[in-house]
Amino acid sequence: MSSADVLNKVETVTCKIEWKLQDLHRYRDFVANETFFNSKQFYNPQYPTAAWELRVYFNAYSNLITLAQVKQTLKVKYVLYALDARGGRVNISSVTPHDFNRFKETIRYTIDMERLMHTDGSVLLFCELEFLPHNLKRGRKLKRKHEEVGNFSTPNFQKLLINMFEQETLTDCVINVSNF
Repeated sequence: MSSADVLNKVETVTCKIEWKLQDLHRYRDFVANETFFNSKQFYNPQYPTAAWELRVYFNAYSNLITLAQVKQTLKVKYVLYALDARGGRVNISSVTPHDFNRFKETIRYTIDMERLMHTDGSVLLFCELEFLPHNLKRGRKLKRKHEEVGNFSTPNFQKLLINMFEQETLTDCVINVSNF
């Protein structure tokens, strides 16, 4: 068998979101049907061009959750679940394949807010997904050493700040402690 006859090992990529919703029972009375709340976008840092968000829809009879792709379209496998008030896992969907090339949003799953609501009125939702990064470029990794930021007026520091902004790296400060 030649090396041309061997298929390369498939490496899939995963990402996950934990979304805590507060006071949903209050919003239900004030929003129109088909109004939805969306989570922050989530993605794997290696492939930031493939991003998703969760959406919770309200209507007169039930609450619904769906997964929506907001950037690059792919085929994925995903699972949606929640934690009840005792910390037990409640499956909303089983591991399900979905082709975002055809539909930008998954089917809508009914969620029982009363069952999932914690004592503080919050609901904790999770989504885990897996995809094959076919035709995706890896995101640039920010590789900087702390010595490069010693002089705040240098071009290196200015580049670092620009990269932090572009990469959405949330850093409050860099502290360099040395012996005097």
